[in-house]
Amino acid sequence: MSFAPSYSHIRNLLNENAVFNVPRYQRNYVWGQTEWKNLFEDLLLVVGKNEENSKNHVEHFIGSYIFEKRSSDWDIIDGQQRLSTISILMACISKKMRTLGDKDSSEAFSKYFFYTDDDNVKSTRISNGSEFYKIFMAKYYISDLSIQNVADFISKENISISKKEKNFKECIVYFDNELIAKIDCIQTDVKKIQFLSNL
Repeated sequence: MSFAPSYSHIRNLLNENAVFNVPRYQRNYVWGQTEWKNLFEDLLLVVGKNEENSKNHVEHFIGSYIFEKRSSDWDIIDGQQRLSTISILMACISKKMRTLGDKDSSEAFSKYFFYTDDDNVKSTRISNGSEFYKIFMAKYYISDLSIQNVADFISKENISISKKEKNFKECIVYFDNELIAKIDCIQTDVKKIQFLSNL
């Protein structure tokens, strides 16, 4: 087996027309509040530094991933916790953009957690065996404006969550709450959308 390492922005990686599969032998999604908080605070730090000094653009190193090619798809050998978390954060950001009235940005942003195949069928970029994750990624960001949080969404969609899916739900709740707290401190909708876009 040979390896071909390369450097890529997460937006480029998640913009490929491919699905990233979590093989059955991989552990379930186990990240919790410590990991979510660390990731979110790192991203906020980068956004803050870039807002302070737009000439010296700073990037965040999310870490390394290992993938194995399977026809048009990729198996995630290492990095599924980070990829799943980032896709959830992106879906939450997209929902907030739509809630603020920026449907176009929300739609444009969705390409990072959806892909469209040759038959024009949309699928989640990360396939991890969770039905709740699949429904959330497909519908939450485009849910009507009466849906303000994931609890409303779960109730309206009548979704049951298995024990192994609990962390997905908690991750969504965490990022929803953090994003609301951050944008509530920003005065105008235009600036709120700009913050979300920068994030």
